[in-house]
Amino acid sequence: DGKEVTPNFNRLAEKGVFFKRFFATGGRTSNGLVATLTGIPDRPMMSTLHSQEANARVSGLGKLLKQANYQSLFMTGSDLSFENMEPHIKRWGFDMIVDEKIIDKTNRFEKGVWGFDDGDGLQLFNEYLRAQNKDNPFVATYLTISTHYPYKVPDKKFEIFDSNTKDHSYLNTYHYADFAIGEFIRSAEKEE
Repeated sequence: DGKEVTPNFNRLAEKGVFFKRFFATGGRTSNGLVATLTGIPDRPMMSTLHSQEANARVSGLGKLLKQANYQSLFMTGSDLSFENMEPHIKRWGFDMIVDEKIIDKTNRFEKGVWGFDDGDGLQLFNEYLRAQNKDNPFVATYLTISTHYPYKVPDKKFEIFDSNTKDHSYLNTYHYADFAIGEFIRSAEKEE
């Protein structure tokens, strides 16, 4: 419809490395986590997150970088007990794990459909990052959730597409997630 859905991501793509052609690591978030944080493509259909045997000997990004004295953070606005994610993220060596349960204790944000929307979660993520000792190597991962079904945005102002546009609800959540990433980037740039 002539509307730019992801202006912030588009600016990032111009500055960094952007792959126009790649294969997805699966159809679910859990598939992507396994592949991204362990370097091992997940199996189709049922994620290895549901198999204790398959993951028992799999190392992850946190453990690997710990050997080089990195500290690590994994954060999301959702509940990591969903799909049995939390024990695997711990096994993959992340020092700090922050999810919906911990964010809820701050009493700062309202929950959305899957937990805390990306804008609120990324705000807190930025605070965690700023609190890190700049002299120590550090790696952080943030799992976004706002583009997950049922595709609800936290405010009507992010509804730039109406029902006349195919996949309008998804595109609106994608636009919101892009807004949240943009706010995170602007906040981080102010700190520099």
